[in-house]
Amino acid sequence: MAPLLALANDHPGDRLAPLARQRAGDLYFLRLKDGTAAIAQYEECVTRYPRSWNAAEVRRKLELLRKRRSSLD
Repeated sequence: MAPLLALANDHPGDRLAPLARQRAGDLYFLRLKDGTAAIAQYEECVTRYPRSWNAAEVRRKLELLRKRRSSLD
């Protein structure tokens, strides 16, 4: 997790930064079972990189997590 967040935070202009944010969100959700942290990473990704090649996939994941969260409330 640390290398992904370091890349995303320290080198936001790097071509791999959007992927690092996405992977960090994936790890938070799938491995650490932390939906809140995953949502934060996905939101940061689509906010900073709205036109990145992975933006559509990140938006889908974000929407899915938001729906799951709202159904639990």
